[in-house]
Amino acid sequence: MTNFAPVHPDSATGKAAELLAQVQKSVGQTPNMTKVMANSPALLKGYLALSAAVAGGTLPPAVRERLAISTAQLNGCEYCLSAHTYIGANIAKVEPAELDSARKGQSRGGAAATVQRNRRERRRRR
Repeated sequence: MTNFAPVHPDSATGKAAELLAQVQKSVGQTPNMTKVMANSPALLKGYLALSAAVAGGTLPPAVRERLAISTAQLNGCEYCLSAHTYIGANIAKVEPAELDSARKGQSRGGAAATVQRNRRERRRRR
């Protein structure tokens, strides 16, 4: 597998610099994943467009992040778990106890709880 070096915002130029600045502004930091994506500004632009489309959906940010945390835990992806826990706590303002519950797939009520319950049931049937 090819490893790509991250593009640091202070040394980025052109479209990569613009996109990394956009990430910094919206997230408050520049995650390593987006720094690596900046090697291909088209990739980073597509990722940001997908993220914006998801953000424009009907689920509130706190629910989206709880679902992302639950999914990251289920998939065993420490990077995603860390990133979505940060976003959940610092941007979506999810309570720490609820972040912990989401990690266990046990969110209280609403869409997150329903999706998590269905996911557990499908996994049990496998």
